[in-house]
Amino acid sequence: MAKKKIIIIDKESKANPFEVVFDLKEIENMAALGLTQEQIAIIKGISPETISRNKKKYEQLSQAIKVGKLTDMKNLFSAVRILAFGGPAKYDKDNNLLYPARSPNLSALKYLLNVIHQINERTGLDITSGGEPIKKVPIDQFVNLVNDKGKPKSE
Repeated sequence: MAKKKIIIIDKESKANPFEVVFDLKEIENMAALGLTQEQIAIIKGISPETISRNKKKYEQLSQAIKVGKLTDMKNLFSAVRILAFGGPAKYDKDNNLLYPARSPNLSALKYLLNVIHQINERTGLDITSGGEPIKKVPIDQFVNLVNDKGKPKSE
């Protein structure tokens, strides 16, 4: 079972040696909120160098920060995907509206296409049918086609 806390006597500190307790779940949660190592250090009352130095010594600390950062990225991409594609209204078990239906967001969709698929206004997008290219269209036109029930219009 992995350790949950690392207790370190930091003898390499430029000030007096001191004890540092790294609660790995706490560090992971802070990184998952998007905090930088410097911000985590400030919250913990230590220097950023103390975190950097101990990440090299303790793989568990390094791993907690990596997992937190990946969790943050996953959450951000999930939020952008929800914005990009929109979605139906959501209700709780008592049929109370939690949030209304959302229309697709063109800016969020452009961001996803650009970041994930490296497609932008300059490169355009090949829309295919049966594996054969029909024509190259700009992203705005592609989004309009998708918004029109996902069926490309033939010219």
